Amino acid sequence: MTLVDAVRAKGSDAGDVRDAAHEACHALRWGVSKKWTRDNIHARKPKNRSEGVRDEILARAVEQLVSADLGYDCGTVEHWATVCWMETIRNEGISLPVGDWLEKAIRSCMASKEARRWADRVLALAPATPEKGGR
Repeated sequence: MTLVDAVRAKGSDAGDVRDAAHEACHALRWGVSKKWTRDNIHARKPKNRSEGVRDEILARAVEQLVSADLGYDCGTVEHWATVCWMETIRNEGISLPVGDWLEKAIRSCMASKEARRWADRVLALAPATPEKGGR
């Protein structure tokens, strides 16, 4: 079973490795016990907005680590930092400062033991799947 298949089996509509890793990180971190739909996952997000931003940075770091581990090209940190910034405005109604601080925060998080632990938990959802880009 691929990672995408494993995450979809939990109720997600994840379309690729990056998306599956991102949503799985949130679902695992926030203890989602229902189906892993985007609505169910987002219903469990932290109420504290600064904690929510921190968790989004972590999920962006985890998606990069998992994608790299599986040989999947998910795009650049810069791209996903921009998407994160735009989603925060749209979904949370808060405007984060402009600049490269978000990209730097994601890269810094990628080097952390915490991000590695969460990436390993996500990868454990579909152990021993060798195919590139599909796990």
